[in-house]
Amino acid sequence: MAQSGLTIYIDGRCLLRPRDGVGSYARTLLQNILAQDHKNTYIALGFADQKNNPRLVEETAHFSYYFLPLPRKAYMGLFRLWQMPVDWLLPRTADVMWYPDFVCAPRIVAGKKIVTIHDLTYLQDASTVERKNLRYLQRFAGQSARQAHAITTVSHAMAQEITTTYHPTAPVSVVYPAAPPETPGSPNTAKPYILFVGTLQPRKNVAALLKAYTLLPKEIRAQYRLVLAGRKGWKDTATQQAMAATPHEWVDSPTDEELHALYMGASLFVAPSLREGFGIPPIEALACHVPVITSTDPALIEGTGESALHVDVKNPQNLASAMQNVLTNAALRDQLASQRSKELAKLNGKNIAASFIELITTLAA
Repeated sequence: MAQSGLTIYIDGRCLLRPRDGVGSYARTLLQNILAQDHKNTYIALGFADQKNNPRLVEETAHFSYYFLPLPRKAYMGLFRLWQMPVDWLLPRTADVMWYPDFVCAPRIVAGKKIVTIHDLTYLQDASTVERKNLRYLQRFAGQSARQAHAITTVSHAMAQEITTTYHPTAPVSVVYPAAPPETPGSPNTAKPYILFVGTLQPRKNVAALLKAYTLLPKEIRAQYRLVLAGRKGWKDTATQQAMAATPHEWVDSPTDEELHALYMGASLFVAPSLREGFGIPPIEALACHVPVITSTDPALIEGTGESALHVDVKNPQNLASAMQNVLTNAALRDQLASQRSKELAKLNGKNIAASFIELITTLAA
């Protein structure tokens, strides 16, 4: 491990669990940072019972994992009681601490703190949030925003919401998720399919997509399968009922390689989310040159711009009409594709990482 430059600790819990939206964001940003920052030292913090977990980012000369000598649940219990600091357990003093998952935990007293708040669903649509996380986020996310020396978020839409909700003294800056490299796919012509990727939870609105699929003309349903890929989530009874009643194929917890292959072979990608902080899967689909339909959520519009078709997904018939239109209208697909490179360019990983490194350097000065 390199010893020069600044020491930046990272709450590494999202890098030590199955890939989700926060983990994908943190992994990609960190990988892009490490590709160009060969001066500073980055250390991802985990807990003793996470040592054998799969790691989303491999160690390098300037990046390693450090596991605190106590179990995760034990520490988080202490954190909830009195926000126990862990400085005395660290191998080096922190210059900067980056918390990519809403809350400043594990607590480090030394150094400057950057917290990333991805969305405010726990306040604005609390009924859709997993119960075990709801009280934790409602109690500690706002507190973390007040403790932070800098707040980052994933879209301008979210930056405005965070500012008006928390009125933080720290600046709120946008650090977009980085788009993967463009790798033009080739739709599966033998068994064409419409694709959804995400965790099954209420705000993903998968039940509306399943209903919309049943409303497509019979000949389109006969031609195009519906493929859902992701992880089982929470409060998904309506989704499970719709899945049981609707022909589809479920791909459970796909690997990165499996997920990329799904994008590459899709004829259409649909992201019917009611609310997002940004929405990474539509960008991953665009990078594979797949036509995309999303909702009219401001963050999804900001992320995909004119390269996606935005519709009222609360109405399954509107969604079905949009799906049929994209699948059957080559001119519309060409129009969306003509905007793709422009939208992906703003998500250049090298530029995004450079801005984050600059934020770290400025804070530590």
